[in-house]
Amino acid sequence: MSATAVGIPFNLEMPTLTDWLPRTPGWILTVLVMGAVITLVAIQGYNQVSKFANIMSPWMILIFIAAAIVGLAQLGVGSFESLIATAQEVIWNGVPLAGMSKFTVWHIIFFCLVL
Repeated sequence: MSATAVGIPFNLEMPTLTDWLPRTPGWILTVLVMGAVITLVAIQGYNQVSKFANIMSPWMILIFIAAAIVGLAQLGVGSFESLIATAQEVIWNGVPLAGMSKFTVWHIIFFCLVL
């Protein structure tokens, strides 16, 4: 997930659900760098992890808000009514890509509960 969060602003080609291997060297490098950073912080122990979390946590809410604004703009949502219409279309009645399984909001909820 960390590599995906870094890959989006740098426009890296993301693996799809059917990919067994990474698609690009940039993606491999991003995963390795993010893994190294997370490992180095974890090696330092709990105190360092908590310090890192205290620095990064306040920014996370801003990142989620920014991602929501960008995502809604890309979906053409400009009002509460269009948000409801888009949610109905995409979340409840969305059509999967050819050859892909349809995932509904219920799949996601149950998947989260199992984990």
